[in-house]
Amino acid sequence: MATSTKRSWRLQDFVAHGSNVNCLALGHKSGRVLVTGGDDKKVNLWAVGKHNCIMSLSGHITPVECVKFGHSEEHVCAGSQAGALKIWDLEAAKIVRTLTGHKASIRSIDFHPYGDFLTSGSLDTSIRLWDIRRKGCIFTYKGHKQTVNSLKFSPDGQWIASGGEEGIVKLWDLRAGRMLKEFPEHSGPVTAVEFHPNEFLLASSSADRSINFWDLENFHLVSSTEKDSGAIRQDSAIGSGSQASRGKTRPLARAAKLAGVHDTTGAIRQDSAIGSGSQASRGKTRPLAQAAKLSGVHDTIGAIRQDSAIGSGSQASRGTRHDWGYRARLGHWLGQPS
Repeated sequence: MATSTKRSWRLQDFVAHGSNVNCLALGHKSGRVLVTGGDDKKVNLWAVGKHNCIMSLSGHITPVECVKFGHSEEHVCAGSQAGALKIWDLEAAKIVRTLTGHKASIRSIDFHPYGDFLTSGSLDTSIRLWDIRRKGCIFTYKGHKQTVNSLKFSPDGQWIASGGEEGIVKLWDLRAGRMLKEFPEHSGPVTAVEFHPNEFLLASSSADRSINFWDLENFHLVSSTEKDSGAIRQDSAIGSGSQASRGKTRPLARAAKLAGVHDTTGAIRQDSAIGSGSQASRGKTRPLAQAAKLSGVHDTIGAIRQDSAIGSGSQASRGTRHDWGYRARLGHWLGQPS
């Protein structure tokens, strides 16, 4: 019987920090920048394929546990072991926000796809939603019994999916300010969650060595991979629109946008702000990636209100630009031959 041979090789190896490297993230807009965080309390930026550090950011007083680029790649956020979030303006090379409130290490962060909002999950079992402009937490979601290992905004920014150490995936409705659904099928800690960018689908990976796929139209488990040889740490491949490579998964038919699920679930209702010219019918909807911005939530949950800053590309004050700012350094290194 023929056997397949898996081959892999090291493309690049370099020292990124003076101690353990705890986290990293790619800038998804360009795919050419990388940010890392370490036990040395530093946040370092790199041009992909280059050994030289573009910029080293300091400010945290405890090890950095998670990092994330903003969608424009003009900002970086890092969460620390002490429970603090810091946001840097990369061009000005300075901290523009420090957000505090978590009582323990921050394990996961994500930027809202359309507005100036951020969500974070922590060892203290809570999920917090932050308004970056107003410099504060506007809502806290409680429901996990153990560490929140991973969380993601839905492509239209109206739901948050989270995965906990207790093995449960939870779905949160930002408008209602409450948990919408939980999925307890994993038998080990959930290590990552990821929304499909175009389909009504959520993937979750676990230390139980499986990946589960959830149909978010009816909240059913539609597929699960066979258990792999080791714990699965990331499932980000789904974020690119590709199908999982392990096990036999069946693709979902084109499904509804997040804005049109059943009212009986307490989910987001269709309104005029959701996609100009969008159809209520599930068979004739545009992809999730083209869904509308937040149209506002109930004032009783702390209010993510629609205003001109949401989705307009406005950013915190960048400070004085200079010839050798972040973009100039990045352009310099990317312009150099490998």
